[in-house]
Amino acid sequence: MTARSPKTAAHDGHAVRIVPITPELRPILQALFDQAPEGSEAVVPRLTDPTTNLRTTFMKLITRAGYEPWPRLFHNMRASCATDWAEALPAHVVAKWLGHSPLVAAKHDLQTRDAHFEVAIRGGARLGSGVIEQPLRTTA
Repeated sequence: MTARSPKTAAHDGHAVRIVPITPELRPILQALFDQAPEGSEAVVPRLTDPTTNLRTTFMKLITRAGYEPWPRLFHNMRASCATDWAEALPAHVVAKWLGHSPLVAAKHDLQTRDAHFEVAIRGGARLGSGVIEQPLRTTA
């Protein structure tokens, strides 16, 4: 997926980046792409309209789905994705997709999850997207 960033466009080489599409999102975007008129550049044209308030619409959708909207909606979704990637891929790769350095990613995007704590107390180590189980050592 091509991600354009007006915020970083003034920095050489940072106006556009190519980002992978997760397996969960791919069929949704593919369906939108297939339905888009020939020659369209955006699969969701209303996202290119600067008067569209995505946060308000998103909050309504979350509420309608029966959930409580959380603070920093888009940042938290981005941070969750960044954390998923960081568990399976090298830091420099994740940072490139996010559009900044590994240090900035670690400071602003990566999250500590309860599952990380669980892996640590079970004595397991996370490699890639799976957990290698190691039995807890006991003394006899």
